[in-house]
Amino acid sequence: VNIWTHFIPCIILAALAMRATTTALLLNLTSLSLCLAGSAAYHTCMARHQHYRAWLMVDVCGIFVIFLVNAPFQIVWGMPCRPDITVPFTAAYYVVGALAIVGSLRGRTPITRGLPMLVLFLMRVGFLVARLLLGRGSTAGAVHCVVSEGWMALGGVINATRVPERWLVVVRARVCVCY
Repeated sequence: VNIWTHFIPCIILAALAMRATTTALLLNLTSLSLCLAGSAAYHTCMARHQHYRAWLMVDVCGIFVIFLVNAPFQIVWGMPCRPDITVPFTAAYYVVGALAIVGSLRGRTPITRGLPMLVLFLMRVGFLVARLLLGRGSTAGAVHCVVSEGWMALGGVINATRVPERWLVVVRARVCVCY
């Protein structure tokens, strides 16, 4: 399931990226496509593969590509007239991002790999709250940020809890039982 739910959107986003009219859209679509490509490769090669950990790291790094390419757009464009806020926050976000990559790559469980990602998520949510409290940026931009963060949070919860994989085991057991 995860191979197709990652591979098909990867192809669609790559095709859209080739038609992108702005650098920001190109970077956004390319980073999403790279993340999904790495995840599709991981889900394709993970079962009983001697390089399981390497494929897992490809998947994890793809997630960080999104975090470190797309999130700064939300920060800088969220308050374009406030470089006194956006510049230090963006710098701090990249420093924490570098530390989060190291932490996730060293993690041995989904939770220990996900906690550094959660820290970056909380930083982005904190910035969004500051943006809303200061009344900066457009409403449409704020809605875009909320929806983006909601999707990322949902993906993180699904990844950490391994829900689809657990459901598949039950479905496979019921469908594939031979008598």
